[in-house]
Amino acid sequence: MRSFYTELFTKQSRQSIFSYRCFLIIICLLLLSGGCKRAVEASGTKISTPVPVASIQVSPAEVSLAVGQKLQLSATLGDAAGNMLPHRKEGASHIVGSEVKTMTVIADTKGRAGRSVSWSSNRPDLVSVDAKGQVVAHAIGMAEITAISEKCSETVTVHVVESKHSGFSISPLSGSLMVGEKLPLVVSLASGKKNLPIVWKTEQPSRATVSQDGVVSALAPGKVLVQASNGEQKAEVLLVITPLELISGLDFPGNAGVNTTLRFEFAVPLAAFPATYIWRAYPRQQQSYYTSFFWGNNGVFHPSNTYYGFHPYPDWNTDQQQFWEVAAPPGGDHLSLEYVVYDRWYVQVAICREIGDTAVYEFFWDWPDRSRVIRYTGKRYANPPAPVLVVGDAPWNQGNEVWNGVLRGFQFYDSAMTLDEITKEISSPASVRKPWYQNLNPTPDDISDKSGNGHHPVWVGYERPVLWKAMVNAGGNKIIRTPIPACYE
Repeated sequence: MRSFYTELFTKQSRQSIFSYRCFLIIICLLLLSGGCKRAVEASGTKISTPVPVASIQVSPAEVSLAVGQKLQLSATLGDAAGNMLPHRKEGASHIVGSEVKTMTVIADTKGRAGRSVSWSSNRPDLVSVDAKGQVVAHAIGMAEITAISEKCSETVTVHVVESKHSGFSISPLSGSLMVGEKLPLVVSLASGKKNLPIVWKTEQPSRATVSQDGVVSALAPGKVLVQASNGEQKAEVLLVITPLELISGLDFPGNAGVNTTLRFEFAVPLAAFPATYIWRAYPRQQQSYYTSFFWGNNGVFHPSNTYYGFHPYPDWNTDQQQFWEVAAPPGGDHLSLEYVVYDRWYVQVAICREIGDTAVYEFFWDWPDRSRVIRYTGKRYANPPAPVLVVGDAPWNQGNEVWNGVLRGFQFYDSAMTLDEITKEISSPASVRKPWYQNLNPTPDDISDKSGNGHHPVWVGYERPVLWKAMVNAGGNKIIRTPIPACYE
């Protein structure tokens, strides 16, 4: 009996010692991995997941080349907010075993790996393009050059024409670029000619300048004639500069960044019904509640009175994700089937109408996708004691429902518009119906009504959002870049 217990104890002891050693090994591995991570971070290389590429812009947008000429195309990458993303840069090759590999250089100040861009031509017999975006004109005709990065692509047109110059010419022969872009020009010399210094100049320096190494900087829209000469010969190129539009918005810091409240309000709002709201939203992730805007009581929450709001609503099972929501009486939360996707732009539309004693709400949370809509029909309740329309925070839960992200592009109407009318109003504001309130590019210092109706809101308290700015292509809503970082101005 004793030998049995002794043997059992010995086995248990061995098992305990084995388990203890395994435990020590696991702890050491964890500490080692943590130490490695800290060592990597200490070396200046941060570990993070790259944000997706949301836009790609190729410059120049359209060019003409003579047979035999070359041109370097450039691609600008952006995320959903318009922040410029880095390209992947390849360093020197090195030998690993029997293979030759190329070092990938991280080219992002935030530690995110650079994105790769691939180039292709639909007519390589006319215009070829290499892996770095340099095109070569081979024969007269037209070719389309496409740049691809992740799921985004952009195509430019290259026209190849017969050269009218005998030896001294500029490449490209013509081109189009946007305000703020740069285009390197190259002079082609006939064989046997002297390599004399080249002098560059432009006839319209207010629209574009040119450096003495031939780099054109676009400053203002219009046509620009750029000349190159070497004392013996002269060539010129006509460039078209297309405009970019500066846009702005209100960057709200979310609940964690507010001490009191951060909202502006219309003390005398438009009627709750009928009404149509159009706005642009860029949400960032936060826990708990958001408010983009709310029509309801200015003070204590009255769930038995008319109110409504359209914004993210928490999924309390995860505490990290939100659905899109229509909030309506009596205390209802009507949610989308999909989670909110953060860090991207949305055009959003809400339509509120009444039919007898019934209230109808429609929230298109990812316009123009009409399938992404929340519809709710309920009883029409009486107005609250102190009706108000607020943007950025809820008046009855101040500081705890602050929008996290950017809001801009406000178009409010005192009518229930049709979907076709809304489409026209988004592309051309006030073309169908005059807004009750409009401010497409609000700033912390200017949220005034641009519709001409005089429905000016006011800030509540002393806290303000941050100014957000970006550049878009003229006449469109495609964000090109945000050259001005968010700042208080």
